[in-house]
Amino acid sequence: MNDWQLYAAIYLGVGFVVCLVVVAAHLIGRQKKSKFVRDMMNAVNPRREAFLYRVLEDLVVPALAFFLVWLVWPVVFFLKIRDSPKKKALAAQVEQEAEPPAFALNDSELLRQVTVDEVERTNLIHDPLEAVPNIPFGHCNARWVLFRDSLQANETLWEFESNRSELAGVQAMWGYAVRGEGKVDRFMTSGWKLRRGVFE
Repeated sequence: MNDWQLYAAIYLGVGFVVCLVVVAAHLIGRQKKSKFVRDMMNAVNPRREAFLYRVLEDLVVPALAFFLVWLVWPVVFFLKIRDSPKKKALAAQVEQEAEPPAFALNDSELLRQVTVDEVERTNLIHDPLEAVPNIPFGHCNARWVLFRDSLQANETLWEFESNRSELAGVQAMWGYAVRGEGKVDRFMTSGWKLRRGVFE
């Protein structure tokens, strides 16, 4: 075996390991996807249940993606490393927004306890023009996913409405809150009512 064959073998070997890691991460992420989102995607596009569609989606496309990543794995690896700080910064920003340090909800502002599936069903976006992603909370889905995944076994999810606000020009706000250990721990706003005259 000459040098270029050895280098090619090392390149493809490392690429194969990288592909296995990417596939494993994809499968884990797919399992974490809520059942409601999967059911809604099937309802919006009934062809997803067809045998040929499932073969294409579950076998052909992943196989092509696997071989493509295998051939150019350094590019994928570089992009992952480059985007990692951005994702961490976004996650930190979302977490900071979801847990405002200077504002806390009261139990009296909680309306009713809800489930994750109920929240996603209520806030599912359906835009025929696809200007907004057809997923729960649309462009704010990443924020919702972080908020949803932070829910612990001993915590409950509640719908809330507050006539107080830490935001200038906002008269009221509503959304979803997490209650644990006898108090509201964090919340995520989904709508606001502006004070009269703000844009007049």
